[in-house]
Amino acid sequence: MTLALKNVSHTYEDLEVVRDVTLDTRQGECIGIIGKSGCGKSSLLKIMAGLEQPRAGRVLYDGTELYHLSDRRFNEIQSRTGYVFQDAALLANLSIFENIALPIRYHTHLSETEIRTRVFDLLDRFELHLKTEQRPAVFALGTRKMVSLVRAIVLEPDCLFMDDPTGGIDRAARECALDSLLRLKKETRMTTIFVTQDNELLSLLADRLLVMHDHTLIADGTVTEILDSNNPEVRSIIESIDDDDDNRGLHDTAAREGQKGTP
Repeated sequence: MTLALKNVSHTYEDLEVVRDVTLDTRQGECIGIIGKSGCGKSSLLKIMAGLEQPRAGRVLYDGTELYHLSDRRFNEIQSRTGYVFQDAALLANLSIFENIALPIRYHTHLSETEIRTRVFDLLDRFELHLKTEQRPAVFALGTRKMVSLVRAIVLEPDCLFMDDPTGGIDRAARECALDSLLRLKKETRMTTIFVTQDNELLSLLADRLLVMHDHTLIADGTVTEILDSNNPEVRSIIESIDDDDDNRGLHDTAAREGQKGTP
């Protein structure tokens, strides 16, 4: 499934959050969205995922305009996407199991046995050994984000959207998340679009970077192309990503891209 935006703009009340963004994606791409706080990254991600209708422009899935579809067709497309929220967004009144099972119950007619099999197989795959009858509040944010990831992929979507999947969690949880996301990239052909300031996550996943500044897209290219940009705003944003790591991860990715292009 391919996704395209054509001249997309959006406001909240009178506040501009996205301005005139146009882009195309290819099936199986992993795309990182970067930019400083308040630039419109998360708003753009929600628009792309079908969670926020833009005030202007078009969002196209396989050439079909998403926000002009019937409710039935819109839900069909939504069943082919998954979303990991910044705060995990698990439903507090449901158990871990019921949170993960929710998309299956909503979009399919699988039996209870089939639902349980799918949920527990996926938890085993990611080595999440949890008391699934407990509610989300019992668990740390890192665990809740992993549960949110499992919920997002439980229907084996074509597109996965993630808002800061490794942000605000401890080192052990972050390593678990990085390993899981790298495994997904290797084992599936999902188009993955994610917002992050995590240098290592970008290094492991990103085939392409979108750079946001002042609510619009100012650069779009491979890691190498973005790192080589002479645009001062792009340079400033790159330098702001994981300063402590000296951007080593992104430069490692650029080096690998260069090796692929070497005869």
